[in-house]
Amino acid sequence: MNFMKKLLNIKIYIIVSALVIIISGLMIFFSITRKKEVYKFLSILESYYLEEDYPTLNIDLYSNHIKDYYLNKETISNLSLKSRTSSDSYVLELKQLVEEKDVLDYNNTNYYKYRLNVSFPIELESEYQIKDAYIEINYFSNETIKLDIGSIIFYKKTIDTKLSIPCMKPVVNIINDKQMMTGLGLTLYSEDNLIINEIKSLDSRLFIKGNQITTIENNEYDNNVNIESLINQTYNPVDITNDKYNLILEKGINKHYIFPIGYEKIESINTIGFLIFYEIDGIQYQQLIYPFKYFSGLINVKEEIYVSNSNK
Repeated sequence: MNFMKKLLNIKIYIIVSALVIIISGLMIFFSITRKKEVYKFLSILESYYLEEDYPTLNIDLYSNHIKDYYLNKETISNLSLKSRTSSDSYVLELKQLVEEKDVLDYNNTNYYKYRLNVSFPIELESEYQIKDAYIEINYFSNETIKLDIGSIIFYKKTIDTKLSIPCMKPVVNIINDKQMMTGLGLTLYSEDNLIINEIKSLDSRLFIKGNQITTIENNEYDNNVNIESLINQTYNPVDITNDKYNLILEKGINKHYIFPIGYEKIESINTIGFLIFYEIDGIQYQQLIYPFKYFSGLINVKEEIYVSNSNK
């Protein structure tokens, strides 16, 4: 009898222990499952132009969360700007991070827009560019997120204005399924005889193809016209042939040009600024064509997926 009672106690003990282990395991499993949450971020790779007098940067980011923990100024311990292709690294001062009203539908997911405003601690001595830039966000929770943002281009203002540009018109074509600015149409005018020595892009990823500069009769072409029909020759965006040139502009006469654009590689870059170098009576001048967005749309979208391991 005692033996049967002892056996029953052992069975009860085993069953209770097994139940405790099973329940504990389920609690741990559901706890882990509950805490892990997928955060999706979108950034649009832009060309950010910063004048020397305006060392602040506004970046638009998108999240699949409203009131996102990771896009909240109070949860961020520090912020850095770095490059995927160089050793550039700068600590940024976070000025403002706000959720805006815009909602973006991308791949059947709603993304909510956030505006990030940072101060950029750099003293300019010359033009400078950070390619393949990303922001590294560190949190008080010891987590880190990296979001690509594009290219940062610093430039200095110029004061020369002896050259007038009555018309500036891009040529935009589709190449390898990418929307690209293949040419810059400029109508130029001056009260003086002058010689244009160079038009230089502020963005080092692209350049003016000097050997294919073409004079045209007027600027009444469609923006999406094939660049080859304007320059009457084959256009290759990644052909780096770039002969030097001198363009003579006679005073008092409007002259229309197409400046074909070459690239390091096939990519969509929709915001571009230029410097024009010219001379009048042997005196050198340089004039800025302010950075301008020549076409719009969702190009170069980068998605980042982050799985949170803690309960937000």
